[in-house]
Amino acid sequence: PYFYHAFANMLHPDGFGNNNITFRKRYNLWRNDVLKFGLGQRFEGTDIGEQAGGAIPTERLFNRTYGEKGWKAVTIRSLSIGQGEVLATPLQLANQAATLANRGYYITPHLNTELTNDPSLRHETGMDTTWFSLTAQGMHLVMTNGTGRWYNIDSLQMCGKTGTAQNPHGKDHAIFIGFAPMDKPKIAVAVVVENAGF
Repeated sequence: PYFYHAFANMLHPDGFGNNNITFRKRYNLWRNDVLKFGLGQRFEGTDIGEQAGGAIPTERLFNRTYGEKGWKAVTIRSLSIGQGEVLATPLQLANQAATLANRGYYITPHLNTELTNDPSLRHETGMDTTWFSLTAQGMHLVMTNGTGRWYNIDSLQMCGKTGTAQNPHGKDHAIFIGFAPMDKPKIAVAVVVENAGF
């Protein structure tokens, strides 16, 4: 639960009681930052036709589900690991890998390579690039010492993150996002293997 504790500490900097007047504001700040990665929405200005929007839950949804005073970080802790009410498409996951690879920006996903240099398609997260460099180092360790080590290519500095998407209708789905090489990346990927388990 490192991610849960980090999430909870961010949402409840004033403690966990009713005195925490910043909880909702901080949740909305977190949600807005997540949306800057292209999650929870369809990409606009793209030549990719069919898209699902995914979902990053709103305060309104939680108020409706739990009541205005019925939810705290512990109630929504599954969001800290991308589960619960978070829905993401494989395209959004690949775009997230590209954003990490680019150290804080993405180009609207598209098929026509002539669109690549269109400045209106570049989207900045506005986050300090230091965090992206640290994230890249951690993702590289996933491939050398962690859950991705069995699939690492030694001649290529790969960065990745493995995951499991819970499936209430059968075996869980296996997920991987990654990019390579770690410095000056050229490719970003997302893989979803349905019903593959952990």
